[in-house]
Amino acid sequence: MSEDTRFCYGVNCTWFGPIQEVSNTQDHPYWKAQPKRTSTFRMPCCPNCGGMLMENPTAQEFWAGSEEWDKAHPGYLDMLRWQRQHKPICFRTMEVLKSTYENRDRDPRFRLRHG
Repeated sequence: MSEDTRFCYGVNCTWFGPIQEVSNTQDHPYWKAQPKRTSTFRMPCCPNCGGMLMENPTAQEFWAGSEEWDKAHPGYLDMLRWQRQHKPICFRTMEVLKSTYENRDRDPRFRLRHG
């Protein structure tokens, strides 16, 4: 049996990571608290907020796209790597992630946690 190489990312949040780290709509507390919205299907979701996920076939494809974006938006890759260090953290929007990343030295949640 081959290893599952899918690499997921949030539709409505900034979480990203391998399929092995995702939660699902049957087990995540957000979905458990909303039984009327939960079906019998087990959908992959963000392990932090429970948001729905998209996927790339491999992590390499995800990072290749991120490297392309970084060419026009310097610092993007550093910001993603920083977020990944703090897994399973996610933010509701890229703007909130960017603001938090830019102010991480003043944010007590992260001040001592980054290098």
